[in-house]
Parts: sequence; C-alpha cells; structure tokens
Amino acid sequence: MLHGLADFTAGLLAGPFPGRWLTLVAGAFSVAAGMIVLFWPTISLIVLVAVMGIWLIVYGIFMAITAFGLRRGGLAASAAGRASA
Repeated sequence: MLHGLADFTAGLLAGPFPGRWLTLVAGAFSVAAGMIVLFWPTISLIVLVAVMGIWLIVYGIFMAITAFGLRRGGLAASAAGRASA
C-alpha cells in the first residue's frame, strides 16, 4: 500500500512526465490491492495462487516458444557455417 501511495502521490505532484497517467493508475491499483489484502486475506490468498498458476503456465509456454525459436536459429546458423566452409 505504501508503494501505491507513493506512486499515486508522485503522479499527482511531480509535474508532467512520460507515463504519468500510468503511474497514477498503477498507484491506485496498488492501494486497492493492498486494501483487499488487508481486509480479506483468505480470498487474497486464493486469488494470488490462481494468478501465480496462470502466470507460470503462460511463462512456461513463452519459454518453450523461445527455446524452439533459438534452436531453429542455431541450427540455421550452423548449417550456414558449414555451407560457407
């Protein structure tokens, strides 16, 4: 919550800067999330576990795509190196 308050205050008082509106929105969401965790800890844990599970699945899919892409690039570079030698 403190970080959210700091972000929100910086967005309001720091003057114009790139991404000011995003700082304000992120600060507001951080404060709201902090209040939810403070007043409803049980549901917060359930939501946290669900979000982390989804994030880890998505992250694993992206890492697999990246790995296959790097492998394909490495194989193509290796074949090009052999052809020029």
